[in-house]
Order: sequence, then structure tokens, then C-alpha cells
Amino acid sequence: ANPDAIMLPKVQDSAQDKALDLLLTQLEKANGLEVGRIGIEAQIETAQGLINVNDIAFASPRIETIIFGPADFMASINMKSLVVGALHPDYAGDPFHYILMQILMADRARGVHAIDGPFLQVPDVPPLEEVARRSAMLGFDGKWLLHPGHAGPDASAFGECNAHALDQQPQTDAEVAAHLRGAAGGDAASGH
Repeated sequence: ANPDAIMLPKVQDSAQDKALDLLLTQLEKANGLEVGRIGIEAQIETAQGLINVNDIAFASPRIETIIFGPADFMASINMKSLVVGALHPDYAGDPFHYILMQILMADRARGVHAIDGPFLQVPDVPPLEEVARRSAMLGFDGKWLLHPGHAGPDASAFGECNAHALDQQPQTDAEVAAHLRGAAGGDAASGH
């Protein structure tokens, strides 16, 4: 297999990115692959990871995106909710706003995609539409999707550019990586 990127879960600090970068370099060299071709998608799932998100974003040239992992993050801060990725009805504000903005700022400063985490209530589309619109309004490029039924609401929230991308969805890992690299360059991600 020739992966285009590795998702690194529960990143706490930049040392984890650097260690994976070193390991990937060794694997690429051992297998005759171009050094640096395998990207890293770092997932922020803990309070410590959020505190270090800027250092994590710049730890390796392989970083392609910083992704929010809401379920484990909620557990790490003892958030009282079982509705993962959605607004809480007993809290008047948006409990994820600060978290999402920190991740978004790190992504934008690094010049990579900003991806919001998944919405875990698979059959529940109206709340997904609400949180996807919220993420799009903040400036995120998309959300992780767990179910094909989520693709429509996600495309609607993130605009015509994402809807067009869904129609022409890359089929191979290489096509996905090429699409993401192009979108991170500006035009595809911004819709301009």
C-alpha cells in the first residue's frame, strides 16, 4: 500500500508529529518512496493538544490538516453531554466555539485545510446541518463524515464548491491527496 497521509490521533504536542515524521521518513527511504510524500493529519482530541495546537501545526512540513476530534475532547475536559459534535440544549452559547477557533487559526496560519470533527448522531440530519453551517460560517473547509447520508447536508453547508467536489469525488488515495493539496492552495477551498 502507498498511503498519501496518516491520521495521527490524540496529538498532545509537537514531539508526536516530529516522531511520526521521522518514522515516515525511515519507511519512505526503506521502501524507495519519495521522502516527504506521506502527509500527516493531526487530530486534536485533548485539552493538552489544544493548548499546543500552534506548535503541532508547525511541527512538520508533512502536516496537511489539523482536525477536531470532539468525542475524546469532550471526555478530556469532562464536558457533560452525550451529543457529540452538536450544540447542547442546556447551554445557551456554543461550547465548541473557542476550541474550533483555536484549531482554525492554527490551520490558517500553517496554510492547510481546517476540518471540523464528525457528527456522531448518524440518522439525525437537522442538527448536523446546524453544526455544519456553524463550521462553514467560521471558515472551516469541511467536516469529517461518518455516513453517506451526511454528504448532502455537509455539501449544502460548505457551499457549491464542496457540492461540486462531491460530484467529482476522487477515487484513489493519490487523487484525494492531490485534491486536498490543490484546495489548500486557495481557489478550491475558498470557492473562488
